[in-house]
Amino acid sequence: MQTHEQMIEAFLQGLAKKKLELMPLSDNILLASPLAPENEQPQGLEAVHHFLKTQVFPRAHLTGFTIHKHFHDGNETLTLWDAHYVSGKTVQIADYFVFDGKIALIKPYFDTKAFDLAITKA
Repeated sequence: MQTHEQMIEAFLQGLAKKKLELMPLSDNILLASPLAPENEQPQGLEAVHHFLKTQVFPRAHLTGFTIHKHFHDGNETLTLWDAHYVSGKTVQIADYFVFDGKIALIKPYFDTKAFDLAITKA
């Protein structure tokens, strides 16, 4: 069984490589993303996969990521990390994760203006 840190790293690897199969997501996953309208947050594995494939992967071209710190409390983890983009820009992100054996909730916090600038090739 993977640790929370291993699951988070696998999720970020999947995000960077655009490979859903690397992400250890629960069937009931909720992705509370600032990129989705509040009343349209993707929930369920199929909905989250669709959101990632149509809204995230086409826009977020990562060259890698740097994890700075994990803060754990039971089945919850807050991860501070940097997303590195092909534009050469970096966005600082704080992801709040809840686990049920896999990742059951992801709530990312980041500056959407910085994200928009990072995904624009300079």
